Amino acid sequence: MLAVAFTAGADSDRAALALTLTHPTTPLAVALGRWLAASAIAGLCVGVACATRAGSGGAEAAALWRAAAGGLVAAAATAACALAAVWAGGNALAGVLFLYVFVISHFGPPAIDAVLGDGVVAWIAGAVLQVLPGVWRYAKLAYGDPGAWAHAVAWAAGGVSAAGLALARWMRR
Repeated sequence: MLAVAFTAGADSDRAALALTLTHPTTPLAVALGRWLAASAIAGLCVGVACATRAGSGGAEAAALWRAAAGGLVAAAATAACALAAVWAGGNALAGVLFLYVFVISHFGPPAIDAVLGDGVVAWIAGAVLQVLPGVWRYAKLAYGDPGAWAHAVAWAAGGVSAAGLALARWMRR
């Protein structure tokens, strides 16, 4: 997912987009295609992980299906967020998002509150954890948590839309 995001933020890709967008297409269509590519790559990884687990006989089929569905939705949400970040602010934001997803987003708001205490920094960190896609929230997808599902679906739809808007803004320059 992040590899696709880094590619989407590269200068060579932006040059190719200038040519692509001269054809009858919209920035939203380009963003949707990039999101689909990133989600498909992540979906392959989730499928391989679930198939490996099923092959070892370590889990029941229903649990694997729930985990696979949750993994696909989490990947779709994070891919949309990464594309929006890259097209809005370049590869630096993709690197920040990478660090956030793989380091900070594992801790939920109670852990951040315990470490940072009260204050402005703790409030900002808590707001970031609540808004951005995070492992602490998306781990609940496999158990059917409606809040996690609503958050992931909102990021998938909203992130693609934001990426399309960012691309359209970039093309007007």
